[in-house]
Formats: sequence, C-alpha cells, structure tokens
Amino acid sequence: MYKRILFLFFVFLIPAFSVTGQQLFHGYATYYGRQAHGKQTASGERINMNDFVAAHRSLPFGTRVKITNKSNNQSIIVRIIDRCSRRKPFHFVDLSYGAAKQLNFLSKGRAQITLQILTTIRHLV
Repeated sequence: MYKRILFLFFVFLIPAFSVTGQQLFHGYATYYGRQAHGKQTASGERINMNDFVAAHRSLPFGTRVKITNKSNNQSIIVRIIDRCSRRKPFHFVDLSYGAAKQLNFLSKGRAQITLQILTTIRHLV
C-alpha cells in the first residue's frame, strides 16, 4: 500500500511543478484601476489592488513572473491570477494597481516591460 501511494506521488505530483527560468518576453504592461478592487478573477480569486498580482493571456494561474519596467529598470515579482482581454492586442500583461505603482508607471497608463517566467505550475487534468 505504501509503495502504491509513493508511486502515485511521483507519477502525478512531481511532474505538476516545473521551473522554467531564463524565458524572457518583451511587451507592454497596463494595470487594473482601483475599480477592480474586490472583483472576482478568472481563477476565482478576488483582486486586492495592493497585492502583486497580474493577468496574462496564456500563462497558468499561480505562475510567478518577474516584471521589469524598461524605462526605469525597476523589477517586481507577481503571481498570475487572471486572464487579459483579447480585444486589446498591445496588452501583454495587466498588473494590479500596487504592482504598477511599484514599477512607477501609474501616470503613463502603460509601460514597456520584460517578463521573465520564474516558476510555472501545470494543473493536473
């Protein structure tokens, strides 16, 4: 019985986590306004405008990414909890208000960024 449980652990749980590192993507970041505070996201989590969270079109929920503002070289780490709108093709990632404030682009509305995937969690089907 113990061997079966151990086997299932290695077969199903270990492959669910993968560290991807050094994958860099370039694009634009915008941010959720204050009106999004408390609203439910696609992952089911509610947005806290002061948390360092983001929306991305295709990265799995829970993925941690490093966002660097190209204009001032400031970086933060955020967690993906929502999906971006496909109607705005120039958007690459939508950040929470607190994350955008930390990256110092609130007055501009959007910023050129570099996104580096730190960890990806694949959800089991």
